Amino acid sequence: MIKRTLAALSVGVAPILLGVGATPASASGGIGTTPTSVGADSDAIVDYATVTTESPPSSCFQRWMRDRQGNRIAAYCFQSYGDMFWIRDYKADGLAVRMVANVGTSPLLHYGCKASAGAKENKWQYCKFSSRMPENKGISYYAALTEDGVVKATSGRAIGNTS
Repeated sequence: MIKRTLAALSVGVAPILLGVGATPASASGGIGTTPTSVGADSDAIVDYATVTTESPPSSCFQRWMRDRQGNRIAAYCFQSYGDMFWIRDYKADGLAVRMVANVGTSPLLHYGCKASAGAKENKWQYCKFSSRMPENKGISYYAALTEDGVVKATSGRAIGNTS
């Protein structure tokens, strides 16, 4: 079992990291508890990310997950134009990076982006949902570190709008 201690940090206005070892963590800032899994794929639109040599555009506010020493573990952001999720794994530790989002429609829609390459690849990856995500809706998203589909740690939630 991989043990890793994570600290709570923030970048901009979003709380970023939480969790200790193999136990699911509680989200900070009154958001509630972190799920122990990242949602069943059967009730979500989930893609494997495409590896790219490109970086997210400057309009995609990047957020980081860091360990207690301040080292980057993962990065993620939501690009409103094109409804794209961007993720990057910085630490080769056996944990997979995944981005999860909820779009505020009725009923609530769930999206997921699973990393298809690990930290050894050290490149940005993206999932594009432009043809499958409703326009001009609120979106809540976060990053998760998973092992065999089980959440080991999550970032705080961030919010935005689809376009």
